[in-house]
Amino acid sequence: MFGIKKASEVEIAERDDLADQVARALTMAGFGVHQDINRPAVARSVLVWADPAAGSEGGVFVEWLIGPSLTQALAESAQKDELRSSSAFQYFSFVTERMHATLIAILGSAGFHAVDADDDMSPFLIRVKKLISEERAGWSRSGRRGRIGQPTTSWEPGATPRRPRPVPRAAAV
Repeated sequence: MFGIKKASEVEIAERDDLADQVARALTMAGFGVHQDINRPAVARSVLVWADPAAGSEGGVFVEWLIGPSLTQALAESAQKDELRSSSAFQYFSFVTERMHATLIAILGSAGFHAVDADDDMSPFLIRVKKLISEERAGWSRSGRRGRIGQPTTSWEPGATPRRPRPVPRAAAV
């Protein structure tokens, strides 16, 4: 009856590619990254996914996921009607707000245009609009050398990221 219109197959493929790039950049930064939106209960750390919906509803999204013990503490506080005054809620708010800002900053540093998704139902959702510059953070999907002359990580599916060699202080710009 009221179906959600999907983006074109080309646009969906571009979103999937961008989501993979985002996931790899966050993995390189040390985050545990999950990409299965259908199984968020088992995920921890960062969830990255491509929404196939057409228009502004779709896109690539990133969200920080709290651990199950904090989720349980929040549920218990809500059942007691003490959510806003609970230490669990205050801790959740502190962590989630800071991780939201941190993820946006890290994605920006990696060359992505990442912004608050401005979603009332999910206030800490991040929308990644595009990869602005592969060279910005010294990594590249194409295998070219990075900005500081270091070999870049291979971005082939299933590839294991290589650890870059240290850059001498005098060479850093």
